[in-house]
Amino acid sequence: MSVIVIDPLRVQDAEWELKLTGDTDFNETNPDSLFWQLTNLTNGDVIPHFKSFRVASEDVILDYGIAVNWGEYLSPIVSDDYPSDIPEVITSTISYANPSSAWLFGIPDEDGQTSFNWIRSGSDGVDSEGTFDENLYADYNLNYLNNLGVDLPAADPDQIFEDIVFGTWAPYALASYSQSNTVNNVTTYANNAAPLLGLISMTNYNRSSTDPIGSIWQSTPLAITNTARPMARLDRLNSIDVVFTSDKSKWTRCPVLEMQSDPALAQGFSLSDRFVKNQLRRAPSVDKNGRRAGQEGYNDADGTLNGLQPTGMGWFPGYAIDIHTGERLNMAFGEDSWLASENGRDMIWNPTSNFTSPDGTQNFFGGQHWIFVFRNSAFEQIPSSNLTLMPRYDQGQTFYNIASTTNFNGALTPTSGGLTAYKTLWASCSWIGSAIKINDQVPFLSVEQGLIPNEARVSIRVSRPYKRWSSTSATLNNPEQNGATNGWRNLYRFTTKGFNPTILTGEALEDELNEINVVPNPYYAFSTYETGKLDNRVKITNLPQTCTISIFDMNGTRVRQFRKADPTTSLDWDLKNEKNIPIASGTYIIHIEVPGVGEKILKWFGVMRPVDLDRF
Repeated sequence: MSVIVIDPLRVQDAEWELKLTGDTDFNETNPDSLFWQLTNLTNGDVIPHFKSFRVASEDVILDYGIAVNWGEYLSPIVSDDYPSDIPEVITSTISYANPSSAWLFGIPDEDGQTSFNWIRSGSDGVDSEGTFDENLYADYNLNYLNNLGVDLPAADPDQIFEDIVFGTWAPYALASYSQSNTVNNVTTYANNAAPLLGLISMTNYNRSSTDPIGSIWQSTPLAITNTARPMARLDRLNSIDVVFTSDKSKWTRCPVLEMQSDPALAQGFSLSDRFVKNQLRRAPSVDKNGRRAGQEGYNDADGTLNGLQPTGMGWFPGYAIDIHTGERLNMAFGEDSWLASENGRDMIWNPTSNFTSPDGTQNFFGGQHWIFVFRNSAFEQIPSSNLTLMPRYDQGQTFYNIASTTNFNGALTPTSGGLTAYKTLWASCSWIGSAIKINDQVPFLSVEQGLIPNEARVSIRVSRPYKRWSSTSATLNNPEQNGATNGWRNLYRFTTKGFNPTILTGEALEDELNEINVVPNPYYAFSTYETGKLDNRVKITNLPQTCTISIFDMNGTRVRQFRKADPTTSLDWDLKNEKNIPIASGTYIIHIEVPGVGEKILKWFGVMRPVDLDRF
């Protein structure tokens, strides 16, 4: 839905509510029984809309000077290769407050046997039973059992999720994971772009076990232990905005995750540790200035939240919003503590510009500052389940509580106590973004200054089927339970305060005369307002409803006069005099008189083009 102003003079200073309403039985399976209703909360005026929810429409509310557009997105993926409820990627962009100062990019995915192949969309090797190297870059199949040689359909055969933000962002379900290979008791780790550990990647979630997560697709619950539903699936992808900002009041408290796979290289780990990657960094938590306890100027309220999070926590310089629900989301970011020269050991999100070492033998990937966005899964909680799911933004406390108490050196089975809780938490991860610093002309600010040199926004939009939704409850059968607002149906609030017209008087009214202008000025034989080769045209803008416009040449002779008495705010001059003859090139004086207010004088210069009848 969207709201636009169509008549600025009628816009009122008001608060508004737009909601879905309809049958009292709240039958969401029948969209034709649902309707929009707009309410002016300031005066109580109710404006019903009697067209079906599924009918796209624009309703013009003339009395209030606005128009409301609403309707259903009607372009789902139509392919036998995908279930009907898989979302379509509508748009994905990265934008900047100052477009000329771009500074952020990522690790663009590449297909094939390459270390840059980190988004496993496609059908290359999905049923392979080959060697370690051959399987290392295999695309994922439906249940990610490619390493077992099971012949199942590819997870994303048409690669519709491979080009999000130029291939630098991907669904968690399709992100690659680190692999190791042990030969003669010597373990080697693949040096590829991989944001995940195999233990928590979707490769470990399959319906053949009692694992609580399930496959990538699957629209129905599984009969499995704890009655939990499969969650980390493409059909639950959400639309998000991730904003990078120097405003520290908007920064996100979050886990800082180890991205190094080798326990011999990761800070604070040893060879006795079975799993390293994606654990909390084994370093003291830091405050918003990147300081840790004991350093001068350290702020413990920001550093450990007054003792609640002593290790492995930091601040992401921005925030993530779920566009479907309006909620702020939990996040995490990574760094490779072995890559200290690539800012991988400072607990700060500050990627470098280096993809590889200078000689090309070692992949740096900017210090591996991966970004993880977690959706609110609390509403998916099954009442009989004892699993802890990720809530909406809670300063990373849920993640910290589980990650800091998990025994990663315990049993390797997917259902072992602590690992099950940790894996379930990761099932709420919806998006993963890579990060590389670009443009040396736009360096990072100091952490004290806010780090981000130019506000950036990553926007990803996907289609989602309509359904009632709650941020707190998984059971929506009773629309009045738990303080449900509008029966768990869509409800939006917006304001037109500050958009209503202001009546100016005195000096303020005279100051508005300075906004009157003529464009283009100077005029060199052409303007974008012209409609053909015989059309010459400039526009006098920001005019009041009533005024007189007089145009004179430099001798003081009046060339043309217009008397305006209409609500339009501009006037077109066809560069002709009162005899309908084109004027000569030169300088002209434009005088605008506004009754009861004052006058404005403009100087305009124009070069007229000769009429070319041969080319007409």
